[in-house]
Amino acid sequence: MRQAALGVLLSPLDLALSVAEQKRYAAAPAPLLPIVLVCGPPRSGTTLVAQLLIQQLPVAYFSNLAGIFPRAPLSAARLSRRAGAAWRGTLGSYYGRAGTLAAPSDALGLWDRWFGPDRDLLRSSLSLPEQDAMRRFFGAREAEDPRPLVAKNNRLNGQAALVSEVLPTARFICLERDPVFLAQSLLLARREIHGDDASAYGLHRAGEEPGTNPVDSVCAQVMFHEQLAAEQEALLGPDRFWRVSYEQFCADPAALVGRVGRELLGLQQETRPHPPLAPFTASRSNRLPAGMLQQIEETFVRLERCAP
Repeated sequence: MRQAALGVLLSPLDLALSVAEQKRYAAAPAPLLPIVLVCGPPRSGTTLVAQLLIQQLPVAYFSNLAGIFPRAPLSAARLSRRAGAAWRGTLGSYYGRAGTLAAPSDALGLWDRWFGPDRDLLRSSLSLPEQDAMRRFFGAREAEDPRPLVAKNNRLNGQAALVSEVLPTARFICLERDPVFLAQSLLLARREIHGDDASAYGLHRAGEEPGTNPVDSVCAQVMFHEQLAAEQEALLGPDRFWRVSYEQFCADPAALVGRVGRELLGLQQETRPHPPLAPFTASRSNRLPAGMLQQIEETFVRLERCAP
């Protein structure tokens, strides 16, 4: 809420900065450095993975300033660096949002430039002007900060192939989580964010009928994201589209950091975090009313039997 209010307050400055920023876009070449994009279902650990990679590797990222200055995020980042503002590397967020201005952000408004404001809509194509705008933006970002980029946007797990056509140096890390506990977390998010079990949290299959049983609905949402990941992997191949287990990441986070450093960023020396990274806890506790977790398990079995 504070960041939204700040965005309204600073809107005139954002508009003023956008004039020079648009000129930088127009002059920008295509990006050449690695772009690592973290994606996956909501509540699958994407924020934690993105934050850890940014904390541990020599990369650039989009901060919360991108949401406050949607027209001129690069200019805002430049002013922030001049002012000495920096993220302290503290991990943590509330439903994907970290509190400080310098902390990593989903930069949802930035992706809305190319995919549109309807975040429940998966685009089947991008127009030539949208492709050119995306290419020029990432080229200008690279000219502004000549480091590889790590960014996060959940819905790219359904649109990675579109982005890869525009950004050949982009690679994707798609998080996958135990479906039962992902369904539980999504159901809890519906209650906490929407106050309603029937209102989907995050990207879900288009055309889902309102009033569907919430357990059936949330399990179908999980299976929809599994389908999206499989489709993108088939289009891009496993070298460009990594499907990463959240539980395995939590057990050994340094393994993913090292692999990204070697294979995606081309670091010559093995990335060895100091101090060594401790495992994270992947929650597997029942946080639902009695019998509901078992209902989720049974629903997955039923839906998988009915799947074509």
